[in-house]
Amino acid sequence: MITSTTARQFEIPMEMRVAAQRSIEQAKLAFENYVRVIEEATSAFEERFEASQTGAQDVGTKAMKSALQNATSAFEFAQKIVQAKNVMDFIRLLNDFLETQMQVLSEQVKEFGETLSKVAMDSMKVSKGELVS
Repeated sequence: MITSTTARQFEIPMEMRVAAQRSIEQAKLAFENYVRVIEEATSAFEERFEASQTGAQDVGTKAMKSALQNATSAFEFAQKIVQAKNVMDFIRLLNDFLETQMQVLSEQVKEFGETLSKVAMDSMKVSKGELVS
């Protein structure tokens, strides 16, 4: 049976209780810091993913627009060449088409470059913690 005398023999000294309390507080602080770092990393990942996703959508939209524009031009060209009366008409139509398409493709490449540059800059802004416009 434990009496008050034996209970006092098993008492934990105040210094040990204080040290244990400090250890618990330090462990709690370390855990809270760990959780904060994980939350920040998750948030940064989500922001980068959202910026990349938006950029991918922009690139995809431009690609679809360009493909549609190029297909429409090709069909229009096909309709014109079937009505060519001779080889000279065909060559003239072909030259006109190729000249126009080179200009269109040049503009499309320029637009893609601008879009990709914007996506890259937005991704860099997100990784540096800046707001993406």
